Amino acid sequence: MANNKKRIARVMASLVFYKGEQLKEVGAVDQDTVTDFLTDLRHYCEKFDLDIEALFQCSCNHYLAETSPSGE
Repeated sequence: MANNKKRIARVMASLVFYKGEQLKEVGAVDQDTVTDFLTDLRHYCEKFDLDIEALFQCSCNHYLAETSPSGE
């Protein structure tokens, strides 16, 4: 599970930066922060012609592999 803890820490650091520096908001990262980030990510993918639904499916497969008993 150590790698998954590192993954969580990386995302938390990114979202804290995003909320404070990009959104100019204070306070804890919450559902609104994640929603805003995902919305911006959709805009990014559209701009660069990336299939976000396929990327989400691929990330889901990675997540399932990483959280399975043999994934760590």
